[in-house]
Amino acid sequence: MPLEEQFYAEGDCTAISILLPEVDQVYGSLRQRYDSTWQQGSVAHISLLYPFIEPTRLSESDISTLQKLANRWHSFDLDIQGLCGFPEALYLAIEPHNTLMKMHRDLGQAFPDIFHYRIPWEGEPVFHISIACSASVPVLDQAVQDYLDMEIDQPQRFTVGDVALCQKISGRWQTAECFPLDGK
Repeated sequence: MPLEEQFYAEGDCTAISILLPEVDQVYGSLRQRYDSTWQQGSVAHISLLYPFIEPTRLSESDISTLQKLANRWHSFDLDIQGLCGFPEALYLAIEPHNTLMKMHRDLGQAFPDIFHYRIPWEGEPVFHISIACSASVPVLDQAVQDYLDMEIDQPQRFTVGDVALCQKISGRWQTAECFPLDGK
C-alpha cells in the first residue's frame, strides 16, 4: 500500500498544525505539482498532531485546552534547512526540532487518548513541510530536479506566531480556529 494511503486519515478529520502560507510563496509551485494536500486546500504546514479528533466529536473543552496550550507556548523562528525524503515523499527539513517536539509532547499529554500518525514510527516524529508525495520514483526524481532548479538559498527563516486547528470536510482542508502563541 502506498505511503499516502497508509498515513492519511480517511474521511473527515482534524489536525493541529502550524500553518505557513508564506512558505508557499517560495515553494508553492512544487507543492502544486507534487503534493496532494495542495489540491485538498492545505497551505504549507507542519503537523503537530494528526489525525486529531473527528470534527463531529470536537468539544468546547478540547478548544479550551488548545487555547491554554497556545498561551503557554512562545512565538519562535523556524528555519528551512533543505530538501530531505521519506520513502515515497519529499519534504523540507526544519529546525528547531526541540521546540516542535515540546509542542507535540504537550499535545500528547493534554490529549492522551488520541492515536496520532498511522505509521509505526521508530523514535521521535520528523517534523517537516511536505512538498511531494508519490509512489513513482521518476516523479520524485523530477520534483528533486525542480527543487534544485529553483536555486533557493538555505536556510530560510519564518516566524511562527500561532497554531491552528484544521479540519478536512468532504475532502477539503480548512482552518477551523487559530490560537496565537504567547497569549496574543
